[in-house]
Amino acid sequence: MSTSFVIPVNVRVIDVNDNSPIWISAPYIVTLSEVTVSGTRILQGAHAEDADQPGPFSTVEYQILPGPYSDFVQFLNPLEGTLVLKKSLDYETMQNFTVKLRAQDQG
Repeated sequence: MSTSFVIPVNVRVIDVNDNSPIWISAPYIVTLSEVTVSGTRILQGAHAEDADQPGPFSTVEYQILPGPYSDFVQFLNPLEGTLVLKKSLDYETMQNFTVKLRAQDQG
């Protein structure tokens, strides 16, 4: 006569970093006067979302990619989407410029 004992096994599935941040309401277009003072917040609310579970895989960090105009702006905090003007503007030498922003999770 054989005997047996049955036990349940609870399996927990954990999230992996399988989603990239996605920009919400992009592209962003900002119009400034040439008399806008350095330190002025020129964009609040640049925002990307990551569909991974809360934690490092879904925490988004914002960066300005290197480029010819990347030194004109900065993020106040890499975890928030507030962009600040760093340098003075002069309409006679530059009527518009583009900077590229990166949203990256910490996974």
